[in-house]
Amino acid sequence: MYDDTRATCVVWDPSARRRVEIAKTGSEATVVWNPGLARARALPDLGDDEWCEFVCVESGNVGRGAVTVAPGARHRLSVRIQSEPWNRA
Repeated sequence: MYDDTRATCVVWDPSARRRVEIAKTGSEATVVWNPGLARARALPDLGDDEWCEFVCVESGNVGRGAVTVAPGARHRLSVRIQSEPWNRA
């Protein structure tokens, strides 16, 4: 977990030759995780051997940036994920 991260996160994916941007608003933390072998086997949408080529990047308000929303109040968190070809020159 990375606290105080408001900037766009970029994942470089050389095997698919792409660059993935995760931009967010209303979020104070970025969580990057991988399930590992044992947990990957329990995930129905991830093959047993795909865990080593998998990363999840999530936006949230956890840790120091936790948000408490009072009754009737609102908090908006939005995420935009964009993928584009990665042309290495």
